[in-house]
Amino acid sequence: MIEGITTFAFGFVVKARDDLTLFTALCFVIRCIQGFGAACSETAVLIILGREFSENIGTVMGTVETFGGFEWNCRSNPLRVGMMVGPPFGGFLYESGGFSLPFIVMGSTFVLQIAFLYFVLPPSEVGKGGGHNVPWRSILTNPGILATGITVMFSMSALGFIEPTLSLHLSQPPYELSEGQVGLLFLASSAVYAVFAPLMGYASDRIGTKPIIIAGLGTCALGYLLSGPTPIADFLPRTV
Repeated sequence: MIEGITTFAFGFVVKARDDLTLFTALCFVIRCIQGFGAACSETAVLIILGREFSENIGTVMGTVETFGGFEWNCRSNPLRVGMMVGPPFGGFLYESGGFSLPFIVMGSTFVLQIAFLYFVLPPSEVGKGGGHNVPWRSILTNPGILATGITVMFSMSALGFIEPTLSLHLSQPPYELSEGQVGLLFLASSAVYAVFAPLMGYASDRIGTKPIIIAGLGTCALGYLLSGPTPIADFLPRTV
């Protein structure tokens, strides 16, 4: 509900563009509230998956990631079938109806999901026992949790800066691509993600998560070094 309302509302902040201070403040406040809503829904999804499919969590998580990707949500969190459809569809809506239309459509879609989820999601088991309280101090000082948190933080940061920087770069000379064309270019990483997410989830159930994480971080590092392109690879073309 929160994500739907704030996404819908974000489509109308453009009406305050003549007042830069008000426009910036509205964008910041709405995005913060939207982030709160995303934290609620995505955390709940992870809990449900872990509870219902504890014995094959890697395969299940990989399959679910194929459809959306928790980190980017509708923003993005970055991405999956949803991210494959989103950029070109969002670019089409932008070209058809301007800035507001993509947010109106997505905000309405979020709200319409509520009735569907109410009847489909399993009942909550809060207060039925079977668990125990763990102090926050123990959670925040656990080496495994800290390492995982730092890994996720850097991964999402790396994914986050690509969209604003690459999209602006491609919309300027010498490329001058339209919004729809930029959206289509983002299909590449999303398509690869959609294909490999369930495969890596299945592999993690068989060989463990550590080799998958190490291989993934190494591949990401290599990809970002080459996408710059890096100064140590001057032979790479800087234009197309």
